[in-house]
Amino acid sequence: DEVGHVRVEALKSLGLIGDDSVVDDIFKHLTDEYPDVCEAALGALVLISGDKTINLLKDGIESSNLQKKIMSVRGLGWIGEDQATEILIDSLSNEEAEVRRYAVIGLSKMDYHKLDEKLTYLLADEDPEVRKAVIDAYLNISGEGASEKIQVLLDDDDMWVRFYAVNALASIEGTTSPD
Repeated sequence: DEVGHVRVEALKSLGLIGDDSVVDDIFKHLTDEYPDVCEAALGALVLISGDKTINLLKDGIESSNLQKKIMSVRGLGWIGEDQATEILIDSLSNEEAEVRRYAVIGLSKMDYHKLDEKLTYLLADEDPEVRKAVIDAYLNISGEGASEKIQVLLDDDDMWVRFYAVNALASIEGTTSPD
């Protein structure tokens, strides 16, 4: 339909129906001109999930279209199945900073026990938004053990990363019991 709001509602309905025969058509809307249509398409794909959707999202990460890459990695982060985990791990080394950032965010939502070791090199990522996502990931997966890793970023070149690290460390200190 030419009206974006109609496309949004149609995509929501298709997601709720859950028929994977329409994932190819839904996938095309990840790059719609309207952000709310893109979000509805992403939500529908996440609801439908399954192998077909995961494979489409994997292909989307390898696309030359940055928006499709970002939306695809975000979708895989929400799906969170074993297949999606492996693709997200591979995405930690993607050339696009936003893809790396959303891969970190997606993996930190999962109970992925090896994430801690996969994040270490991203503490020195060239993009400050990726480094901030790593701080959040450490808070999610390591709890009090995150303190040691986050302290590395107290000397970061980016003022906002340092600020973020200080606040994260303060939140850790605020949740620990005094000795």
